[in-house]
Amino acid sequence: MSTGGVFGFMRDEDGERLRPFLDQYRAVRKADGHHVRDADAYYALPAVRSGDPNALEWRIRHESFTSAVRCTALATSAPRRVLDAGAGNGWLASRLSRLGHATVALDVNADDEDGLRGGVVEKPFALVHADFDAMPFAPAQFDVVVMNASLHYAPNPERTLFGMSLLLRSGGALVVMDSPTFEDASHGEAMVKGQNDGLRKKYGIADPVTPGVGFLTFDALQRIADRLGRRTQYVASVGPLSWQMRRTWSARRLGRSPATFGTWVAQ
Repeated sequence: MSTGGVFGFMRDEDGERLRPFLDQYRAVRKADGHHVRDADAYYALPAVRSGDPNALEWRIRHESFTSAVRCTALATSAPRRVLDAGAGNGWLASRLSRLGHATVALDVNADDEDGLRGGVVEKPFALVHADFDAMPFAPAQFDVVVMNASLHYAPNPERTLFGMSLLLRSGGALVVMDSPTFEDASHGEAMVKGQNDGLRKKYGIADPVTPGVGFLTFDALQRIADRLGRRTQYVASVGPLSWQMRRTWSARRLGRSPATFGTWVAQ
């Protein structure tokens, strides 16, 4: 059933399970200035205006988006069918649809500020409200499935990627963008602990909700690809010099490697 342009396939049990996380997520995103309030800003993403409070983050997103398009030939090939899983406000789906691809944006957050209905624009692509572990799609529907800064929210990333792989046609590509990824799982665990401490101190959230593992490891991604029989490529997004210096300083201060962000492609 379509409500406000969004096809609703969220199961009641998933909605109840995710409600505490979504309440927390929306509050933090709003406080951090992530809401897009006009059409011009939405259409420009992942480029942002000068002075945007999240400019460095979007610089990384821009690099990762460019790598994803290049590595999957989405810039030059014939129109493809693409699923943007964990789409947020659908900026990636919007960009891909403007490249001529038939795109579907799926997310658990369908609100009109920072979810599927957000961005204050009409969206000429399908919007689907569902959990990416309970999707309403038949097998072999897509040429490319992109998980854009979303796979680390999965309770079991391996199970999620296996489910995504079933949606691909022969020769299709799985893409994971901008999930924090580590060589050492203990460094990822330390990052998640630090994030939860930050939620308590900065936002006054007494009991932070972590819906998934919170990070990925390169070894786990490779194991999944091996089981799927797919070749992989990873392109790290390095950002500007200021970002690199911040990462170096953070590694020394925290005594652990910072997360790597970029684009992982399995095809």
